[in-house]
Amino acid sequence: MKAILIASLLAAPLAGQTVTASAVLDQPATVSIVDASGASSSRTMPAGTTLPAQGLLNQSGALALFSSYLQSVRTYAAVQISSIASAASGRSASVGPVDVLCRFTSSTPTPVRLEVEWNMSAPAGAPVPSVEVDVHNDGMVEYRGRTPGTTRLASLTLGPTPLVVRVRMQSSSVSGYINNSVSLRVEPDSPATIAPVAGACSPILLTANPAFDGSLDLELYNTYANVPLPFQALAVLGLGAAPVQLPTPHPCLLIPTPDAVVPMQGELHLPTAHLQGVPIWVQAVPFSPSFTATNSFFVLYP
Repeated sequence: MKAILIASLLAAPLAGQTVTASAVLDQPATVSIVDASGASSSRTMPAGTTLPAQGLLNQSGALALFSSYLQSVRTYAAVQISSIASAASGRSASVGPVDVLCRFTSSTPTPVRLEVEWNMSAPAGAPVPSVEVDVHNDGMVEYRGRTPGTTRLASLTLGPTPLVVRVRMQSSSVSGYINNSVSLRVEPDSPATIAPVAGACSPILLTANPAFDGSLDLELYNTYANVPLPFQALAVLGLGAAPVQLPTPHPCLLIPTPDAVVPMQGELHLPTAHLQGVPIWVQAVPFSPSFTATNSFFVLYP
C-alpha cells in the first residue's frame, strides 16, 4: 500500500487543464446618486465593457458603487459582481439595472458543477436588492435571490464551447447602506470524499480541493490574511490515522501515519490516478516561520 502512495507522488504531472471565466456588460450599467443638497449625478458604463470594471460615485453622503472580480485557478473559476447603494446623509443612491453575460470554458471536456452565492445586507424596511441568474442564457431564470447563501445550479460537462450565464442585479437606497453581491463559481464535479479530521493548532490552515486536471491540490493559508502563503512545510500523507504529540510550543497532534513525507512550498499538487480506492489522511507541518501543525483531512477517491 505504501508503494501505491509513493507511486502517486512520483507520477508524471497531468496534462494541463485550463478552465477560464470571462464576463461582459450586455447592457449599459448606470450608478446614480442624489446628494444631501439635492444635486444628482450619474455615471454609465457602456454595453460591451469587459469585466472586471468599476463604476463609483461618492459625494455629500451618497454612495453608489458597482464592482466586479474574476478569477480562474486550478480548482475553480469565478465571476463576482457587487454593488453598494448608500444614502447615509444623501437623498438616494442606485446601481443598475446591471446585465452581465458570463462565459466559462474548459480546454478539454471536464465534469463541473455551477454554483451561485448571493450575499446582501439592507436596513429593515428597505427594498431588497434583486438578483436573477439565467443558465445557458435561454430566457429561463434558474435562480432569484431570496435567501442569502450558496445554491447549486447545475452539474454538466464543460468544454471549449462556452457555458453562457446571464446575471441581472439592481440595488437602490433612500436611507442607509445596501450591499448586493453575487458570485458564479465553476468547480470540478469530483467524486472524491474530502472530510476534515482535526483542527489546526495555529492560524496556518491547510486546504484540500479537487483540481480540474483530476489532482488533489493542497495549499497553506493564513486565517488572518485569508490568502495563500509560501510557507515552508512538510506534507504528511498516511494510509492510516495514529495521532502523536508533536514537540511544538503549543499542543499539536500529527494525525496521519507518516507513510510519505513531501516538502511543500505553500502548495502541493498530488496526482490521484494511483489512489483510487485507497483511503489517505493528509496534514501539513510548517516549519518556517514557526514549527506547528495544520488541520488534517481524510481523502478517498472511489
